[in-house]
Amino acid sequence: MNLADPAERAVFIGLGAFLLVVLVLAMVLGRRDARFIRKRRRSLGMVTGSADPIIDALEAWHLSNVLYPETLEALLPEYIFRIPPPPLPSQGRWHYVVLRHGGVYELRVPLTEGFHPDGAELWTYLAYRPDRNYPNAVIPARILGRLGKWALYGA
Repeated sequence: MNLADPAERAVFIGLGAFLLVVLVLAMVLGRRDARFIRKRRRSLGMVTGSADPIIDALEAWHLSNVLYPETLEALLPEYIFRIPPPPLPSQGRWHYVVLRHGGVYELRVPLTEGFHPDGAELWTYLAYRPDRNYPNAVIPARILGRLGKWALYGA
């Protein structure tokens, strides 16, 4: 590259400016996600704490049956008396999915739901996996941060 040439120098400066903007945006978005978690740590902790009896029951089932149950209702009444509903600020109920042929599961709870002005669905949820192997990107969500053994996903 010949920086003495004005056209090549302009391309070089433009590319440098573009990379600087991308870096600044990444830093700002990262701080925004960290602030979201810091501000809501107490209420998010209430949600994750309310899942402890469910997680304990799932682990007890797993010790007895090798694989995890297909549904949370299968835990009733032998492993847990009732499935506690998630507290506010959650939206609704627990979502339970068995993965890898019963070898692991994911317990999720939606926190927010909504729509972007362009019509795209926006949502945030907490997810727990006993192996703590959280995918970096679940389309359309991405991990906003970790809250102990939980992952916070958001779109």
